[in-house]
Amino acid sequence: MSSDGETLESKIEAMTKKINAMSKQVKQILEKLNEKVEIAETVGKGRGKPSGNTFEEKQQSYMEMLNNKRIKEPKPETLQYYKIQFDKESGNYVYF
Repeated sequence: MSSDGETLESKIEAMTKKINAMSKQVKQILEKLNEKVEIAETVGKGRGKPSGNTFEEKQQSYMEMLNNKRIKEPKPETLQYYKIQFDKESGNYVYF
């Protein structure tokens, strides 16, 4: 009877080790997946690409990116398109 108990114990121990190893692997996979999702979200946003469905929403989004310094060197054509200019007095971008 004791040999069956030891065999059962050793089987449980072996299974526990395998479960712990798999758990560690799953955790590593999830960490890598989260990193890839973060990268995809960052890349998906695009640099200097305003979000929004309407012109007004994109215009507002672009102005916020400018004033939050997410866009360091805006193209003059883009500023003209969104009817935005730099106000030297306030140090911010404003509509014209």
